[in-house]
Amino acid sequence: MSGGAAVLPPYLGAGPSIKADDMAQMLEALRRMTNWVFFNRLGTASAAITATTFTAITSGSVAFTKVGGATASSVIAFFYVSCFKTAGAATKVQVAVNDGTTDWTGSQFVFSTASEHMSHMGVVTMTGQAAGAYTMALRAKLDVAGGTLTIDANDTCGMVLMEVPA
Repeated sequence: MSGGAAVLPPYLGAGPSIKADDMAQMLEALRRMTNWVFFNRLGTASAAITATTFTAITSGSVAFTKVGGATASSVIAFFYVSCFKTAGAATKVQVAVNDGTTDWTGSQFVFSTASEHMSHMGVVTMTGQAAGAYTMALRAKLDVAGGTLTIDANDTCGMVLMEVPA
């Protein structure tokens, strides 16, 4: 059937026929667009980060299987984190999604008041990953040492991962 014309329902009207190969490509693109996963950790994630290098947020990860190849699709991550920072001068915090190899930074913000819980969100597009299984993990870091970035039982974090055609 490769290369043959697909029959359209009458309500779509007259027009050029769609080749089976084109239809297969469109269906594959739609299937990849429906490849998504999410998690929400309400009061169960934790962190006590003092590092200026990216450090994992406990319970801040999820398994994800990428279907398309490195050039066929990308992964978009939408994430949110609430946290607070203990004593110290105003400090910039960065949050990233790690795919097992790379920290994809998706947000940064500045704490100017110690021990005040703040929420923020970010988005990042990850490109170049081969098809396969991944553990996508939220990670955070401080731009300068001093104080502790904390996620406790009063905080939450979550992420939506979506594979999209390149």
